[in-house]
Amino acid sequence: MAPPPPGPLANFITRPGHRKPDVYGRVNAVGSDGTYTFFGHSAIIDPWGNAIVEGGESELLLTATIETDMVAEVRAKIPVFKDRRPSCTG
Repeated sequence: MAPPPPGPLANFITRPGHRKPDVYGRVNAVGSDGTYTFFGHSAIIDPWGNAIVEGGESELLLTATIETDMVAEVRAKIPVFKDRRPSCTG
């Protein structure tokens, strides 16, 4: 089964807005180990679910500059911590 194409659909799977507003890395191997084929397309995702940088189907190192002011702004707009219940999660 092929992975979803890179873009909004794939980003939705790891969309940070559905969790804590933060920056995430979506990491996937590339190539084959003889049994499995890995499709790559790793990415670094901003708090709104947009890819800051995306890889392809070959091995490479992704780097990005994180705009910490934007992360703080999104955290202020989406105050998920106010709904946190540590008693339920330990």
